[in-house]
Amino acid sequence: MDLDHALITTLVERWRPETHSFHLPHGEITIILQDMEVIMGVPVDGLLVVGYTEMVDWGELCGNLLGHRPLNKEVGSNKNTAVMEGPRVKAKWLEDWFSNPLPVDTPKELVQLYARFYILEMLGGTLFMDKSGERISIMYLQFFNPINNGKNYSWGSAALSWLYRHLCKASEKTAKQIGGALLLVQLWVWARFPHIFPMMRHPHQALPPGPLAIRWKGAKITTEHAMHVLHAYHVSLASLQPNQIV
Repeated sequence: MDLDHALITTLVERWRPETHSFHLPHGEITIILQDMEVIMGVPVDGLLVVGYTEMVDWGELCGNLLGHRPLNKEVGSNKNTAVMEGPRVKAKWLEDWFSNPLPVDTPKELVQLYARFYILEMLGGTLFMDKSGERISIMYLQFFNPINNGKNYSWGSAALSWLYRHLCKASEKTAKQIGGALLLVQLWVWARFPHIFPMMRHPHQALPPGPLAIRWKGAKITTEHAMHVLHAYHVSLASLQPNQIV
Protein backbone atom coordinates (compact mmCIF):
# COMPACT_ATOMS: atom_id res chain seq x y z
CA MET A 1 0.00 0.00 0.00
CA ASP A 2 1.42 3.38 -1.04
CA LEU A 3 1.63 6.15 1.52
CA ASP A 4 -0.40 9.25 0.82
CA HIS A 5 2.23 11.89 1.61
CA ALA A 6 -0.21 14.78 1.14
CA LEU A 7 -2.46 13.26 3.80
CA ILE A 8 0.47 12.76 6.20
CA THR A 9 1.62 16.36 5.63
CA THR A 10 -1.85 17.70 6.37
CA LEU A 11 -1.98 15.81 9.67
CA VAL A 12 1.52 16.96 10.66
CA GLU A 13 0.45 20.57 10.15
CA ARG A 14 -2.27 20.04 12.76
CA TRP A 15 -0.07 18.22 15.28
CA ARG A 16 0.71 20.04 18.54
CA PRO A 17 3.75 18.79 20.50
CA GLU A 18 2.39 20.32 23.72
CA THR A 19 -0.58 17.96 23.80
CA HIS A 20 0.56 15.16 21.46
CA SER A 21 -2.69 15.52 19.54
CA PHE A 22 -4.12 16.79 16.26
CA HIS A 23 -5.97 20.11 16.64
CA LEU A 24 -9.17 20.08 14.57
CA PRO A 25 -12.07 22.57 14.29
CA HIS A 26 -14.14 20.68 16.88
CA GLY A 27 -11.42 19.70 19.36
CA GLU A 28 -8.38 17.50 19.72
CA ILE A 29 -7.93 13.89 18.70
CA THR A 30 -4.95 11.58 18.74
CA ILE A 31 -3.75 8.06 17.97
CA ILE A 32 -3.83 5.76 21.01
CA LEU A 33 -2.62 2.29 21.94
CA GLN A 34 -5.96 0.75 21.00
CA ASP A 35 -5.48 2.05 17.46
CA MET A 36 -2.05 0.47 17.31
CA GLU A 37 -3.45 -2.90 18.36
CA VAL A 38 -6.67 -2.86 16.30
CA ILE A 39 -5.38 -1.17 13.14
CA MET A 40 -1.85 -2.57 12.96
CA GLY A 41 -2.34 -5.78 14.92
CA VAL A 42 0.72 -5.04 17.06
CA PRO A 43 0.60 -6.16 20.74
CA VAL A 44 0.59 -3.41 23.35
CA ASP A 45 0.98 -5.67 26.39
CA GLY A 46 4.30 -6.97 27.65
CA LEU A 47 7.72 -5.76 28.75
CA LEU A 48 8.95 -2.28 27.95
CA VAL A 49 11.24 -2.10 24.93
CA VAL A 50 14.27 -0.84 26.84
CA GLY A 51 17.78 -1.76 25.73
CA TYR A 52 21.12 -0.47 24.53
CA THR A 53 21.09 2.59 22.27
CA GLU A 54 24.88 2.88 22.27
CA MET A 55 27.19 -0.03 21.61
CA VAL A 56 30.88 -0.21 20.82
CA ASP A 57 30.43 -2.58 17.89
CA TRP A 58 26.99 -2.79 16.29
CA GLY A 59 28.54 -4.78 13.47
CA GLU A 60 29.31 -7.59 15.90
CA LEU A 61 25.64 -7.74 16.96
CA CYS A 62 24.60 -7.88 13.31
CA GLY A 63 27.13 -10.61 12.57
CA ASN A 64 26.11 -12.74 15.56
CA LEU A 65 22.33 -12.56 15.02
CA LEU A 66 22.03 -12.15 11.24
CA GLY A 67 25.14 -14.04 10.15
CA HIS A 68 26.59 -11.14 8.17
CA ARG A 69 28.72 -8.28 9.41
CA PRO A 70 28.65 -4.98 7.47
CA LEU A 71 31.93 -3.21 6.88
CA ASN A 72 31.68 0.14 8.61
CA LYS A 73 33.54 2.07 5.95
CA GLU A 74 32.76 4.32 3.07
CA VAL A 75 32.44 2.99 -0.46
CA GLY A 76 34.00 5.51 -2.81
CA SER A 77 33.99 9.14 -1.73
CA ASN A 78 30.32 9.57 -0.83
CA LYS A 79 29.56 9.18 2.89
CA ASN A 80 25.94 8.35 2.11
CA THR A 81 27.07 5.06 0.56
CA ALA A 82 28.49 3.74 3.84
CA VAL A 83 26.79 0.44 4.65
CA MET A 84 26.58 1.16 8.38
CA GLU A 85 26.17 4.40 10.30
CA GLY A 86 26.06 3.62 14.01
CA PRO A 87 23.28 1.05 14.43
CA ARG A 88 21.68 2.01 11.08
CA VAL A 89 22.31 -0.35 8.18
CA LYS A 90 21.34 0.10 4.54
CA ALA A 91 18.16 -1.91 3.91
CA LYS A 92 19.40 -2.84 0.43
CA TRP A 93 22.53 -4.43 1.91
CA LEU A 94 20.39 -6.64 4.17
CA GLU A 95 17.96 -7.53 1.39
CA ASP A 96 20.82 -8.68 -0.86
CA TRP A 97 21.96 -11.17 1.79
CA PHE A 98 18.50 -12.60 2.37
CA SER A 99 17.02 -12.42 -1.13
CA ASN A 100 17.38 -16.12 -1.99
CA PRO A 101 14.53 -18.48 -0.98
CA LEU A 102 15.36 -21.23 1.50
CA PRO A 103 15.26 -24.89 0.44
CA VAL A 104 13.08 -27.36 2.35
CA ASP A 105 16.00 -28.96 4.19
CA THR A 106 17.48 -25.68 5.46
CA PRO A 107 19.15 -26.03 8.88
CA LYS A 108 17.23 -24.54 11.81
CA GLU A 109 20.02 -22.04 12.54
CA LEU A 110 19.78 -20.53 9.04
CA VAL A 111 15.98 -20.39 9.22
CA GLN A 112 16.30 -18.34 12.42
CA LEU A 113 18.68 -15.90 10.70
CA TYR A 114 16.10 -15.36 7.95
CA ALA A 115 13.32 -15.02 10.54
CA ARG A 116 15.30 -12.35 12.39
CA PHE A 117 15.86 -10.48 9.13
CA TYR A 118 12.13 -10.61 8.28
CA ILE A 119 11.16 -9.33 11.75
CA LEU A 120 13.82 -6.61 11.61
CA GLU A 121 12.61 -5.50 8.18
CA MET A 122 9.02 -5.29 9.44
CA LEU A 123 10.08 -3.29 12.50
CA GLY A 124 12.46 -0.97 10.67
CA GLY A 125 10.34 -0.56 7.55
CA THR A 126 6.91 -0.13 9.14
CA LEU A 127 6.81 0.53 12.89
CA PHE A 128 10.14 2.29 13.41
CA MET A 129 10.69 3.68 9.94
CA ASP A 130 13.83 5.73 9.44
CA LYS A 131 13.46 9.27 8.07
CA SER A 132 15.81 8.43 5.22
CA GLY A 133 13.56 5.57 4.11
CA GLU A 134 16.59 3.50 3.16
CA ARG A 135 18.15 2.44 6.45
CA ILE A 136 17.07 0.06 9.21
CA SER A 137 18.27 0.18 12.79
CA ILE A 138 19.62 -3.13 14.07
CA MET A 139 19.12 -2.00 17.70
CA TYR A 140 16.03 -4.22 17.84
CA LEU A 141 18.06 -7.38 17.23
CA GLN A 142 19.07 -7.39 20.89
CA PHE A 143 15.47 -8.33 21.80
CA PHE A 144 15.54 -11.45 19.60
CA ASN A 145 18.32 -13.41 21.26
CA PRO A 146 16.92 -16.05 21.48
CA ILE A 147 14.42 -15.28 18.73
CA ASN A 148 11.31 -16.28 20.73
CA ASN A 149 12.20 -13.62 23.30
CA GLY A 150 10.69 -10.94 21.06
CA LYS A 151 7.11 -11.92 21.82
CA ASN A 152 7.51 -10.80 25.43
CA TYR A 153 7.72 -7.08 24.59
CA SER A 154 5.14 -4.33 24.09
CA TRP A 155 6.11 -3.35 20.55
CA GLY A 156 2.93 -1.35 20.13
CA SER A 157 3.66 1.10 22.94
CA ALA A 158 7.26 1.53 21.76
CA ALA A 159 6.15 2.19 18.16
CA LEU A 160 3.50 4.69 19.27
CA SER A 161 6.07 6.58 21.37
CA TRP A 162 8.42 6.58 18.38
CA LEU A 163 5.63 7.96 16.17
CA TYR A 164 4.81 10.72 18.67
CA ARG A 165 8.46 11.73 18.69
CA HIS A 166 8.63 11.93 14.90
CA LEU A 167 5.37 13.86 14.66
CA CYS A 168 6.76 16.39 17.14
CA LYS A 169 10.00 16.76 15.19
CA ALA A 170 8.17 16.96 11.85
CA SER A 171 5.98 19.80 13.16
CA GLU A 172 9.04 22.04 13.48
CA LYS A 173 9.43 24.68 10.78
CA THR A 174 12.82 23.40 9.63
CA ALA A 175 11.70 19.76 9.29
CA LYS A 176 11.68 18.23 5.81
CA GLN A 177 11.17 14.53 6.54
CA ILE A 178 9.31 12.28 8.93
CA GLY A 179 9.72 8.73 10.18
CA GLY A 180 7.73 6.35 12.35
CA ALA A 181 4.64 4.24 11.73
CA LEU A 182 3.18 6.41 8.96
CA LEU A 183 1.05 3.55 7.68
CA LEU A 184 -0.76 3.65 11.02
CA VAL A 185 -1.41 7.39 10.60
CA GLN A 186 -2.92 6.85 7.15
CA LEU A 187 -5.12 3.93 8.18
CA TRP A 188 -6.15 5.77 11.35
CA VAL A 189 -7.39 8.72 9.27
CA TRP A 190 -9.41 6.37 7.07
CA ALA A 191 -10.95 4.77 10.16
CA ARG A 192 -11.74 8.02 12.01
CA PHE A 193 -12.83 10.21 9.08
CA PRO A 194 -15.02 8.12 6.73
CA HIS A 195 -15.44 10.99 4.26
CA ILE A 196 -11.69 10.75 3.53
CA PHE A 197 -11.90 6.96 3.21
CA PRO A 198 -10.82 6.01 -0.36
CA MET A 199 -13.45 4.53 -2.64
CA MET A 200 -13.09 0.89 -3.59
CA ARG A 201 -12.74 0.11 -7.27
CA HIS A 202 -15.31 -2.63 -6.75
CA PRO A 203 -17.85 -1.32 -4.18
CA HIS A 204 -18.83 -4.82 -3.06
CA GLN A 205 -15.27 -6.03 -2.72
CA ALA A 206 -14.95 -7.84 0.61
CA LEU A 207 -11.84 -7.15 2.66
CA PRO A 208 -10.28 -10.10 4.50
CA PRO A 209 -10.71 -10.28 8.30
CA GLY A 210 -8.03 -9.03 10.67
CA PRO A 211 -6.26 -5.73 11.41
CA LEU A 212 -6.82 -2.90 8.92
CA ALA A 213 -3.18 -3.03 7.84
CA ILE A 214 -3.71 -6.61 6.61
CA ARG A 215 -7.22 -6.07 5.26
CA TRP A 216 -6.12 -3.15 3.08
CA LYS A 217 -3.06 -4.92 1.68
CA GLY A 218 -3.70 -5.34 -2.02
CA ALA A 219 -7.13 -3.67 -1.91
CA LYS A 220 -8.08 -2.02 -5.20
CA ILE A 221 -8.71 1.71 -4.77
CA THR A 222 -10.26 3.90 -7.44
CA THR A 223 -8.29 6.85 -8.79
CA GLU A 224 -11.45 8.98 -8.87
CA HIS A 225 -11.09 9.76 -5.16
CA ALA A 226 -9.39 13.06 -4.34
CA MET A 227 -6.27 11.49 -2.87
CA HIS A 228 -2.69 12.80 -2.80
CA VAL A 229 -3.96 16.39 -3.12
CA LEU A 230 -2.75 18.64 -0.32
CA HIS A 231 -5.30 21.40 -0.92
CA ALA A 232 -8.19 18.92 -0.92
CA TYR A 233 -7.13 17.62 2.51
CA HIS A 234 -6.71 21.14 3.86
CA VAL A 235 -10.28 21.99 2.88
CA SER A 236 -11.63 18.66 4.11
CA LEU A 237 -10.20 19.00 7.63
CA ALA A 238 -10.88 22.75 7.89
CA SER A 239 -14.59 22.17 7.15
CA LEU A 240 -14.86 19.07 9.32
CA GLN A 241 -18.23 18.51 10.99
CA PRO A 242 -18.80 16.53 14.24
CA ASN A 243 -20.89 13.89 12.43
CA GLN A 244 -17.93 13.18 10.13
CA ILE A 245 -15.77 11.89 12.97
CA VAL A 246 -15.85 8.31 14.24
